[in-house]
Amino acid sequence: DREFTTLRPVVADDLWGLWTTSRSVAGLTANAPYTVAQLVAALDAGEAAKVLAFGVFVNAGDTVLVRGISFNGDDYLFYTGEPTLTASVTSLELKNVTQPITLTASGFQPGQDVYFGVGNGGSGGGIGDAPVVADASGVATVQYSFPADTELGTYYFSAADESGYFGVSIEFTVIANQLAATGEGVNPWFLGAGILLALGGTGAIIFARRAKKA
Repeated sequence: DREFTTLRPVVADDLWGLWTTSRSVAGLTANAPYTVAQLVAALDAGEAAKVLAFGVFVNAGDTVLVRGISFNGDDYLFYTGEPTLTASVTSLELKNVTQPITLTASGFQPGQDVYFGVGNGGSGGGIGDAPVVADASGVATVQYSFPADTELGTYYFSAADESGYFGVSIEFTVIANQLAATGEGVNPWFLGAGILLALGGTGAIIFARRAKKA
């Protein structure tokens, strides 16, 4: 005494456009176009219809890769191997913050659009005006330079597909400027003098401190 039908959008990638049914049920005519509101009203009239299953519809001749489905507020992800993301450097001193950084993402599908982003955990944005197309090996590369007014702290680079479900992020730090070492060698004669001065008192302390600092 139960009827069932499948529902699918008339245009495969237009989820909020017209939909149709595979069978004539609840006053609906099979394969006729309906708005989402019309379908819901018909299926909820009387005893509300129940969802038995959901899936992906693919047109004949098309090939798709499904990594995840969002349905009724829940996300269902299918493991296909995680992507990776590397940066040519993992940190920069503040004085070198505008140095170009090469980001390399792998594990994507050949020809897939890869969206790169950068943020500090609270805000962020995309890198570049358009996504980068993955090459035949599923690798996408982009260069990025922080603006000159970037502040010290931890930042995050990311790479993901258009849906945002299949992606990866890594940390990057902007650190304070480091004092450069002098690189000067120590003359053995001065080391000997330092030992002698150690017997003499304060002069040796000054020398020792300078040597330690250098």
